[in-house]
Amino acid sequence: MAHSFAQTQMLTCPQCRHTFSADIWLILDADERPDLLARAAQGDLHRLPCPQCKCAIAVDKPLLILRRNDPQACLLFSPAERTSGEQDLEHLNELISMLKAAPGTNWQEDWLQAFQIVPRAFLPLALWNDSPPGRAEPQKHLLDALSQAVRQAIRIIEESGETIHPEEDLQNLLTRRPDLRQRLEDALRTALEAVEETEPIAPSPEASPSILETAASENQEPNHHDVERLITEAGDLGQVLVACLQVRSPQEHKAFLQAHPELLTEAGISLLERLLEHEQRTDVAQMLRFFLQVHHHAREVGVEATFAEIQDGVDKLSQAFQHLLALQEKAENQPTAWPQVLQGWEALAREAEAQGNADLAANARGNLALACLRLYELTSAEAWAIRAERELTSLLAVFTPQTAPTHWATTQHSLGILYRERFERSGNDTLAQQAEAYYGSILEYNARQPLPDLFPFRAAFALTRLAARRRRWEDCLKHFETGRDHLRRLLALQTQRTSKEDWLAEIGGVYEAAAYAAWQKGNSRRAAEILEEGHAQVLREDLERRRAGSKALVRTPYQPYYDDYTHALNRLEMLTQIDPPSRPADWATQYDRAWERLQAAEEALRQHIPGFEYFLRSLPYAEIQRQAQKAPLVYLAAAPHGGLAIVVHAEREPHIQSIPELTQDILEDHVWMYLKAYSAWRSSSNDEATRTTWMAVIDDTTHWLGEVLMLPLIETLSDLGLPPNTLVHVIPIGAMKLLPLHAAWVEQDDSPTQRRYALDDYAFTYLPNAHVHYQIHQHQSAERPAETLLIVENPHPDDNYALRFSAEAVAGAKETFEGHYHHLQGKAATLAEVKRLLPTHAVLYFFTHGEADFNTPRNSGLMLAGEDRLTLNDLYDLNLSQARLAILAACESGVPANLRALNEAVSLPIGWLTAGVPGVIGSLWPVNELSTALLMTLFFQTWRDPTHPCPPWEALRRAQQMLRDESITARLKDRFKSFIPEFVEQTLLPGDIARRFFETAALSYLSHPYYWAGFAYYGL
Repeated sequence: MAHSFAQTQMLTCPQCRHTFSADIWLILDADERPDLLARAAQGDLHRLPCPQCKCAIAVDKPLLILRRNDPQACLLFSPAERTSGEQDLEHLNELISMLKAAPGTNWQEDWLQAFQIVPRAFLPLALWNDSPPGRAEPQKHLLDALSQAVRQAIRIIEESGETIHPEEDLQNLLTRRPDLRQRLEDALRTALEAVEETEPIAPSPEASPSILETAASENQEPNHHDVERLITEAGDLGQVLVACLQVRSPQEHKAFLQAHPELLTEAGISLLERLLEHEQRTDVAQMLRFFLQVHHHAREVGVEATFAEIQDGVDKLSQAFQHLLALQEKAENQPTAWPQVLQGWEALAREAEAQGNADLAANARGNLALACLRLYELTSAEAWAIRAERELTSLLAVFTPQTAPTHWATTQHSLGILYRERFERSGNDTLAQQAEAYYGSILEYNARQPLPDLFPFRAAFALTRLAARRRRWEDCLKHFETGRDHLRRLLALQTQRTSKEDWLAEIGGVYEAAAYAAWQKGNSRRAAEILEEGHAQVLREDLERRRAGSKALVRTPYQPYYDDYTHALNRLEMLTQIDPPSRPADWATQYDRAWERLQAAEEALRQHIPGFEYFLRSLPYAEIQRQAQKAPLVYLAAAPHGGLAIVVHAEREPHIQSIPELTQDILEDHVWMYLKAYSAWRSSSNDEATRTTWMAVIDDTTHWLGEVLMLPLIETLSDLGLPPNTLVHVIPIGAMKLLPLHAAWVEQDDSPTQRRYALDDYAFTYLPNAHVHYQIHQHQSAERPAETLLIVENPHPDDNYALRFSAEAVAGAKETFEGHYHHLQGKAATLAEVKRLLPTHAVLYFFTHGEADFNTPRNSGLMLAGEDRLTLNDLYDLNLSQARLAILAACESGVPANLRALNEAVSLPIGWLTAGVPGVIGSLWPVNELSTALLMTLFFQTWRDPTHPCPPWEALRRAQQMLRDESITARLKDRFKSFIPEFVEQTLLPGDIARRFFETAALSYLSHPYYWAGFAYYGL
């Protein structure tokens, strides 16, 4: 188990300005790394050569050395040279903690009794006993001589009148004063010669030509002359063997041996053995050893049999690899599986190395590193960070930009994640700089040699988040623009909605951070544009492509533009559907041309067709503002350093209300508690304890929202002159989509509930983005007549899914439509019949069961007859150009089920909006049947009241207020009371007790938000 620890750091050569990464050793286990100990004894462990100009760069870092076999000085600590005593103590504590935590160290507290602090200048002397034989005896003589020499050198410098502090001062002084340099060298040389005359010292192979200059060159490259000589002397056989060593797969190796049987002769085997004897590079020697093993076996049993065994081994390794991936995913929910995951990856890496499968071994090491990184994220234990870094940095020796650029970029990104996590836990900006260097190296390489878009996309957005954390607003916006360009190309490669959503799941928090940065830079319009662009992108694209794909452009003067667009789109999709292994050599060139052609075709649509000005483009601020003509739009977002409420008004510049307590971290903490209670109650809805906890969490969450977010927003809206009880379109960003913002409350003694809820001030509707409002306005779909009603009720009346209050819930709706309705109930409510009737009705009312599918979000849906379900996938295929409103009186009918891509709001309301329905009522949790029946009855009576008609969102608001405040008409109460005995007679309770239970508990205590706040209005 490796205990020595190096920190990889980006260095810039002061001479040639070349930037490179280097390992800076901070912990050194003498038993494990005698090579590093020798470098420390020579004084060059922290002096690193520039790969380009070979200039020595001194790195000022602390060093902790473990020497188990030295009872007098088991631990040596050499502080950095330009740090204070307090900083040295912090470094020492941190390094000892890391060494203690490292797996397999077998830490002993007695080591601290044999502990020494050694200044860096005297470290080579303190380590002299660890030098090769023949150099230990003269230690005392050398110390004595150097003590005298150092004193003499100090006197010489003092006499010169010069002052020095750090090492650079001495170097500069000696460069400026060659006379002084000569005097010092003479003094030190005299001291050393005196020692050498007493006890000869074996010269170091890396000795410096000047006594004052420490050697600082790269590790000596192995001498290849013997290897080259052997290959040359072997003639044609040598060249054939060199070609064989280039094969990249067992299949290639097998074909090569079949074509060149001379490699399996005695001469061929002997040449391979002699090459192995002379090869000094560990990785190359390992490869030669594997080839030798294969060739020996092929000579004994034949090529076919040998490679059949190898293939069998490869298959087993591949199966083990897939098994470990599944086990690691399982460990996320079962922490006890983590030890098995770590052991499995380590064993697989060793086995792959033994079989010569370098690629699989590296992938296994990579996954081992990622498992350690994940454990660090979960536990914050530094030992896992150390191990993750060790594994990742070892991969950089295998994956170089020249040989494996994508693997190299993946490793660089993982190291960036590791240092970003360390930064976020410690606040140490040096760690942030290191993370920035790793991410930045990917972008730098991409600028010289383009990588697949996913690498610069991830690196740029990681830098966006990092810059936002560090309050570097200009860098945040710069990296955001870079990442956004690569994201556009990535999304263009995806032909399926789910694939687009998978990529968009990676951008959580990026657009919020960039919007916050734009606000900090004084550009509130740009802040609004960024939030608009980053949310419900797939929905925006679906709506626009539907419009372009409709028959509206066929047989018009605009058809040529439409044809060019469809041809370009088909060409790009055809190219993306070619599997990577089957792509032609010029695939990238073909793709670039197809991409450019599609961009040109889209631009032509925007330029030449009225109404297509923003085709597949996010709205600019001027157009966003036009969507606020009748009601303001409010973007709500949480960023690392606080939240924003951006109020877009038709007649003024955007107003941004800062919400300091709405940081990303605080929001995530509240949502995590909310979802934890939600999940527990969802899986045990009959358990009273989980129900009580869930209702308490709803109360706590909505109260927090009221105090922190909605009260400041309402005060801002009032200050801006918005009259009470008017409409406000809210665009919640990210995790806020899960929460009932309209039910946020603060205390108020003079209200029926002693609370003042947000919906008591304004009518709030929810929009995924302003583009949806733009599309609804373009189609004038909110003005559609709402005169026909389709009712889908209780599809399972005779089993455990039966709804007991559905008849009363739909009776009020039928009354308000006076016969203009079609009623599907029970077994008649099949998927086929529902889909047949949906396009011919304006109001679509479902009173059934619903469920959000968090595993496969697009399977979220509404229960129909038999095994049928109306899912989100079904909605995407519908065209409901006659519909005005969908009312989903069912459980979880408004919940965004894709928790990884909350900004895309993958939910049933989005499906109905995509299908062309401008308004949707859905629920944010599993709702109570009785309170839902009451709410729906109140809603229809309020909405369809011929004497006081109101828009549907206002009707829902008033119904929720009435249900909450118990202002239910006596007629409505009597109707439900008269129905209750028919239901309670089927229970095990005595009739009188059951009647009192339902009349009091079910009808009187409905003020808690659970009973009424779950329903929200989406759209217009």
